Amino acid sequence: MKRSNRRSLIRGFLRFLGLALFFYLLTRLNSNEVREALARVDFRWILAAFLLNLPFLAVKAYRWRMILERMGIGYRVSHAFRVFASGVFWGLATPGRSGDLVRVFLLKQDQPGMSLQTGLASIVVDRAFDVVVLCFVFSGVVGFKKYGYTASFWVLLGILCAGLLGGFWGIRRFLRYWVPRKSNRSFLERIKIFIGSLHAIELKTMIYTGIWTILAYLFFFTQGLWTARAMGLTLSFQDILGSLFGGSLVALVPVTIAGLGTRDSFILLWLRPKVTYEDALLFSFLTWFVQYAGGAVLGCIAWMTLPVSERRPPQDHPVNSENAPDNIDQSDVD
Repeated sequence: MKRSNRRSLIRGFLRFLGLALFFYLLTRLNSNEVREALARVDFRWILAAFLLNLPFLAVKAYRWRMILERMGIGYRVSHAFRVFASGVFWGLATPGRSGDLVRVFLLKQDQPGMSLQTGLASIVVDRAFDVVVLCFVFSGVVGFKKYGYTASFWVLLGILCAGLLGGFWGIRRFLRYWVPRKSNRSFLERIKIFIGSLHAIELKTMIYTGIWTILAYLFFFTQGLWTARAMGLTLSFQDILGSLFGGSLVALVPVTIAGLGTRDSFILLWLRPKVTYEDALLFSFLTWFVQYAGGAVLGCIAWMTLPVSERRPPQDHPVNSENAPDNIDQSDVD
């Protein structure tokens, strides 16, 4: 069996594990209690939470546009929203959550002179902010749950902030000096364009982008808060923050589709024994419907509004010095 075929089988098996876990959780539900829980749901709150996907995606699209502008790519706000939302749709609709690649291809259609490496770099930075905020908030919630408002909690927060700043400084130093030596010229040139695009993000840009990321996740948190209110659940802020932010981190593990199974298991463990098994799983499903499926619905609408010519795969252009960011010294390639 070819290595590529083996890898495909392994990926399919891993995704089957997540779905198998999801269906196992469903088999343990008590149908009577599920019907009672559904009867208590106020779907007006669910609708309101669903509509919050619009400002949530708008803020994240504007954040991505800021990153692109710093890399020298001008983009209209409205078009950035449609492209970003389209990526969300394809991320849920395709295996492997390949929506980020769709974003790069659509960006390439609008910016023919842009290198794919620059587009990929913008996605890496955009995704990195999501992961950092999720990790930071979840670590803070865990620390608060363990220590409360004590000196230990504030020390933990200080360590987390110092770690973020130190990590940012270390990565910038690494990208400034690291260049793969044993590579052909074409590959080396592409790597340098990618690294130069990352290096264009300065501390001031990082701070502004971080602020927009926090604003976006305030909408994300509000969606969970309103879902809990719709179900009549009495959950604290740390319960909602921990379940949603921790569940989003677990959903990144590539063993399922759109976090099904793994995310539900985490939320179930986090909320028990404060709520019943059925309420915890229903909360997980409703927040998934609101946040994941809701974003995909808006993304599908955004995708359909794009011109047909932009939905075709872009033609790649050879990498040359004109595509490279200004902060790359092309003489280093020689």
